[in-house]
Amino acid sequence: MIWSPAFNLENPMKLAPFVLCVVSLALFSNASGQMRFYGTVSEVIDGQTLVINTDGRTLTVQLQYIATPSSGQPLYDMVRSHLSTIALGKSVEFKLIRLGAKVAVGKVTMGGSDISMQLIRDGAAWHEPTKTSGQAAAEASEYDSNQQQAKNEKRGIWSVPGLKTPWQIQAEIDEEIRRKEAAIRQSRPNLVGVSQFQTANRTDLPNTGPASASAKPGQTLDGRDAWVSVLSGADKEAPGLKTYRDPGDRYDVLYTSASFVELSQGGQRQKLECRAAYVTYKQVNGMIGASYMLGFRAISEDYRFSRQKSRLTVVVDNQAISLGLSRGLLGQTAVGAVEMMFYQMNKATLRKISNARSVEFRIDGAKAVISEDIKALFKELSNVTE
Repeated sequence: MIWSPAFNLENPMKLAPFVLCVVSLALFSNASGQMRFYGTVSEVIDGQTLVINTDGRTLTVQLQYIATPSSGQPLYDMVRSHLSTIALGKSVEFKLIRLGAKVAVGKVTMGGSDISMQLIRDGAAWHEPTKTSGQAAAEASEYDSNQQQAKNEKRGIWSVPGLKTPWQIQAEIDEEIRRKEAAIRQSRPNLVGVSQFQTANRTDLPNTGPASASAKPGQTLDGRDAWVSVLSGADKEAPGLKTYRDPGDRYDVLYTSASFVELSQGGQRQKLECRAAYVTYKQVNGMIGASYMLGFRAISEDYRFSRQKSRLTVVVDNQAISLGLSRGLLGQTAVGAVEMMFYQMNKATLRKISNARSVEFRIDGAKAVISEDIKALFKELSNVTE
């Protein structure tokens, strides 16, 4: 799975916005490596973020594969001023590589020169490690070479002893979080399964549905977990199709109400919220594009799916259909680590799922049998978007 730092969420619980996530990922899936913009730099926000005026609109962009000193660190103002000197008021070309939550991330060139590489060579930026960036090997090698020259010459950031990169700062924060979580785990009994927020592990909650001898603590007869109500408010959501229209008239989304699938692998279980969506959107050339998406949302004690390439295989009447790599979002909330995964699919796959006798989702070796209710929702989406 590809997880972009720009997608990290301060509060993933504010996600009605499921719709906005679907739109961003659908647009990205169709535009990555294809969208180019030409314009003039009208503002420099910080050492790696620009505002470009293009065709009467403004586009906030982040320079690819670099990081610069944060506000409060040494050289922050100097680096921002340096970027202003290089780019402000200049004509540039921007090539999109991914969409972030608030900015578009990509390659900005001026007269054919890569501004990211120029900042690295000037000692104004660090090169993002390829293990997290996914940058092509040839380009990454050239960036590394320029960084080594700047380092040897003690330019800019390399002249300040002990100046920490953003990933070093984040690693320290993550380590502190891990230490605190380890201390919490040691102070309570070990949990069975994946998460304390899943019904199988909740012994402190009364049954939230009608009494039943087969209902587990915290579980209703329809199998919803305690966390579902907390996270998505799905217990208040009427079943069926939902619509969302962008106030700016850039896209429309038709999506299903939340359903739930329970992945199982060995003795572990993970319940996921599942939705399908159909997105129509205006492309740069004025034409209308469309995309079907299959989305999942999970909550657990720790990040599970974002630490591996979570491939999804849909087994329809014993026929396996691979939807390849997902893209997604991750974030930490008061109720645990939240992960969202999105897979692009075509109309034929949606129809096969909705009309099949048996359907199984397989993610990272874990399996889930799809209910008739989910197939009915998918069929409704398929019929409406004929």
